[in-house]
Amino acid sequence: IFSDLFLFSPPPCFIGPSFWFYRRFVFYRLWGKQGRKGSAPPMMMLFRKRKAPDAGGAALSGWEEIPGPHPHRSGHQALLLNGGNAMVVFGGRNEDEKLSSDLHLFDFETGKWEVLPAESPPQGMEGHVMLQWGSTLVVVGGMCRRLHFSPSTFNTHVLSYCLTAHRWSRLLSMDLQGEMHRFCPAAVLHEDAIYLFGGMITTDDGELGVCNSLCSFDLVARQWRTYPAATVGCREVTPRFKAGAVCVRKCMYVYGGYGNDQNELDNSRPEFFLDEILEYSFTSSLWRLVQQKGVERPLGRSRFSHALVRGLYVLLTGGMVKHDRRMGDTWVYDLMRRRWTLLRVPDLPALSAASLAYDGLTTHVLYGGSDDTHGLGGRATSRMFRLNYGSPPSLQELVAVHAVTSGIV
Repeated sequence: IFSDLFLFSPPPCFIGPSFWFYRRFVFYRLWGKQGRKGSAPPMMMLFRKRKAPDAGGAALSGWEEIPGPHPHRSGHQALLLNGGNAMVVFGGRNEDEKLSSDLHLFDFETGKWEVLPAESPPQGMEGHVMLQWGSTLVVVGGMCRRLHFSPSTFNTHVLSYCLTAHRWSRLLSMDLQGEMHRFCPAAVLHEDAIYLFGGMITTDDGELGVCNSLCSFDLVARQWRTYPAATVGCREVTPRFKAGAVCVRKCMYVYGGYGNDQNELDNSRPEFFLDEILEYSFTSSLWRLVQQKGVERPLGRSRFSHALVRGLYVLLTGGMVKHDRRMGDTWVYDLMRRRWTLLRVPDLPALSAASLAYDGLTTHVLYGGSDDTHGLGGRATSRMFRLNYGSPPSLQELVAVHAVTSGIV
């Protein structure tokens, strides 16, 4: 464009033979090979294909298995403590298919497990939520009897464990009612409140069902708050459970899950595994369907493992997809570019209901889960893996490199 302006509208000083010299000079400088050694012509720089940033030798080497022995566990919750040097695990079922009520601590430096002392431990449970609030672990939701889904088996208390005093207590002494009974909800912690979305609940007629509503528990005031059913525009959001959620600034993002509008959960169907991403704004209290760009994306799944990486990416692995098949792939979702990227690393064992503990920076540990050896319910496993990559910027560079090599950019 610039060259055409100069070629056909020369300054008045260029008349006669001087015009042809000026025209040749401008064309050569803009489109020719003039410039510093190794640099492209100025106009060609505008059309140069964008290159991926160099990972600088800090490429992801994959999942590294941490040698055991480790306890068998599935349907549990795990959190990293002490800057990622230790991991605490609560709940889930063991190799005897019994629900655990002990609080286990794994030291990564010594490679040893220990049972933390506890006064008045709660019942064993699975499908619950465990989040860290200061020096306190908060547990809510879940089932207290294995494979016995009934209103009487829900965990009806909000429990807390003090890491300094080693004591269990109830943050809410009264039993919860109705929508507060939740099995496998999506949960986040935001400004001293726990938000639960979806999950299996007890309906008004005493039956089990799956919901699409949001509720929150204020940890300071110790009060529950309910919200209306989630809607995007004029359409209600599909009820679901076994989904995952992360909190980024003033928004909550919910991915996947298992459910349908008719609440038919007796038979498993491929379309029941959801792959949409929902965004909930804590300031406007509005839901929005998030666009997922590109062709490459994970299959809709439930009971997967996920973690937020530095507020920019969501790491996702494992889970159960259509035809009740477990997966071992690893994906990263870029919250800014709205794109999925499949990490080109060796797959993990096909697992569901595993727990991905993380410190938000460079440490991600996947522990336990169910495999396919015992049908749909699976069998609790004892394997533990750590995701290896270098300094904090390395994962961002790695995602960009994989995006280019996968043909996404």
